Amino acid sequence: MSWDDKSPPGSWKRELEMRHGRRYLELQEIGCIACRQLGKWSAPDIHHLNLGGHAGQKRRGNDYTIPLCPAHHRGVFWREEDHGPSLALHPSRFREVFGTDDELLEKVNELLAKRGK
Repeated sequence: MSWDDKSPPGSWKRELEMRHGRRYLELQEIGCIACRQLGKWSAPDIHHLNLGGHAGQKRRGNDYTIPLCPAHHRGVFWREEDHGPSLALHPSRFREVFGTDDELLEKVNELLAKRGK
């Protein structure tokens, strides 16, 4: 595992990297993948993609994660006129507007690759 030497011991960045590896830090830097499509940047939650694409199903693993802001991920502080559909509140519409789980994962992985990480 690599270490971010700029992060002091006990920092949230170091803790995140120790628990989940570099990918989570990189997802934080990219910001919400749905907001990016709207020309915005928002600090994200890390959303784990599930088998079958339904909440409550088994997670596919830490490499199957995408960044979604609280509004898109959980419907927190959400207004459709500002954000479009929320995955938590309107999963079918969210996927119609922003893409399927696998399409969003592909976009995220392309962004990570372009960053050279």
